[in-house]
Parts: sequence; C-alpha cells; structure tokens
Amino acid sequence: MIDIQAAIDLLENSQGENINKIFIPSAGKELGFKPLNTGQQKTISKFAFNIEQDEFNIEDQLIKLALFDSLGIDKSYKSTTLKEIDMVAFFAGVRKLNIVSPIRLTVVCDNKECGQEFTISLNLDDIIKKCREYEFKEIPFEKESKGRKYSLSYQTLLLKI
Repeated sequence: MIDIQAAIDLLENSQGENINKIFIPSAGKELGFKPLNTGQQKTISKFAFNIEQDEFNIEDQLIKLALFDSLGIDKSYKSTTLKEIDMVAFFAGVRKLNIVSPIRLTVVCDNKECGQEFTISLNLDDIIKKCREYEFKEIPFEKESKGRKYSLSYQTLLLKI
C-alpha cells in the first residue's frame, strides 16, 4: 500500500529535482538526496576517497556533514546522528551516481626507501553491497549493586546472518 502523505511530502521537498536514492545503514532504508552541483562534485572529489590523508581534518569532516544535510530530502535524518558506516555508504552512493565504478587509484609508499607504487581498485557496488550487510542492534546492559539497579544500552553494528 502506498503512503500517500509520504509521497506528497517527497514531491514537495524535491522541488521538481531528480531524487537519488542512497541506502543509509543506520536508517535501515534508502533515503532521497538531491543531485550534486558541479561545485559539490569537485568538493567530494577532493576528499571522498582520499587515502593519502593520514590525519583527522575537522574542516573536511564538517564539509561532509554539511553535504549530507544540504542534499538530504528527508530532513528528519541529520548528519549529527550518522555513524561512520553511514558516511561510507553515503559517499559511495554519491560517487557512484557521478563516476564509473570501479575507481582506480595509484598510491605511492611513504617510506623513502620503498617508494613503490600500488594500484588499488575500489568497486563502489561492492562497498554499497557491504554496507547493506550490517544492521544496528541495541545492546542492553543491567547491573544491580547495593540495592540499586543500573541499566544502559548502546548501539552496535553487527553483520547480518
């Protein structure tokens, strides 16, 4: 059965643009995203699969989060709630819409004595498929001590069996 209100909301939010569906693991479903403009494509090209970057860059992380929020059609999903695997799925999905897969990268060993070049092939379809093989589970933990009961839970990522 079609959810008429959800369809109306989606049409209103899309503003007549094409909608790209990308699977987001923590949501457990595909979410709609607006197409990238040229500037956003260049930005993503800069850091989406930058394997040479060996340190955390807060500016790049903020740009990634802002892209998720600005491209997302369903505003109930915010970048502040994303897990790392969500970002992998999002960027693999976005890149797959704009380039041919597999991506071939050449990496040079940082060791000055080595300097060997390695060619790496990233298959975006495989990355997206792997992201679908995980699910989030809530793990409860309870403890009783000195007449007090303590409970908490945390979310973890598990491979679907």
